[in-house]
Amino acid sequence: MMNIIILDEALYQAAIQFGKINDLDIVIDSLQNIQVAKSELKLPNDQITVGNVPKNVITLQKEFVNTSQQPKLQTVTFEQNTENRFSTQTTLGFSNYRKTIYTVNTNIIVNFTQYDTKVSSSAKYNISNTKTYTTTQTVHWLKDVSLNIPPKTKTTIIYTIILGDFHESIPVWSTLVGKLVFGSATNLLNKYIVPLTYKGRDGQSIGDILGKLYNITTLADGEELLIEGSLLAQGSLAIQANIDIINTPLNGNLTPPSIQSLAVQPAARAVFF
Repeated sequence: MMNIIILDEALYQAAIQFGKINDLDIVIDSLQNIQVAKSELKLPNDQITVGNVPKNVITLQKEFVNTSQQPKLQTVTFEQNTENRFSTQTTLGFSNYRKTIYTVNTNIIVNFTQYDTKVSSSAKYNISNTKTYTTTQTVHWLKDVSLNIPPKTKTTIIYTIILGDFHESIPVWSTLVGKLVFGSATNLLNKYIVPLTYKGRDGQSIGDILGKLYNITTLADGEELLIEGSLLAQGSLAIQANIDIINTPLNGNLTPPSIQSLAVQPAARAVFF
């Protein structure tokens, strides 16, 4: 479920309740003092961790047949482009009538633990709307393989590129700065400048009340208020390429079949553009 909370309205409702508790009246125009200073992703170890990855592969294959009695040297080149795709969509966000909340560009590391591989990807998001933001990047894979084809053997070389799909929720913390102005309910000439994190007579701040009214997490950071939103991050990233060599004996060759796996080529050694 996607939800965008209008901060002007939400803070107004929280300020009214704060004022009732503390015998104060909110000065409505002071709501324009509040703005979102920044939004930051909060990830454990600054990365998305993905466990088991659904099987999603691209397979290239070359085959050689050696009917002679002597081994033959062959060189084969595998070349393929894949596309990294990273999409975000706000599932709990915040907007403001008076001020634009800009799109944030960042880099996110996705840790595919099944393959012990971390892939860095560019990404962008905007907590003020539910638009889907997608970044793409082409990965160019190139690998030369030289090998001896045994006598009277069919050799199959299989080059497999593994792509990792992910679908994860990410917490986003936005920082609200600015102060509200209240008038005294008993003396209209008295004005009070109140930070969003100031504790009133019942021990609650405007931020505390905001969190309870809208069922969101809020934290005080000095006079700044942190509010937690969330993004849905999903996409597909190239992880690594594997090479398997399968030797199948021809008639008259008593050597048993064999399979050899060469060293893995990580995505970091491919070319991004």
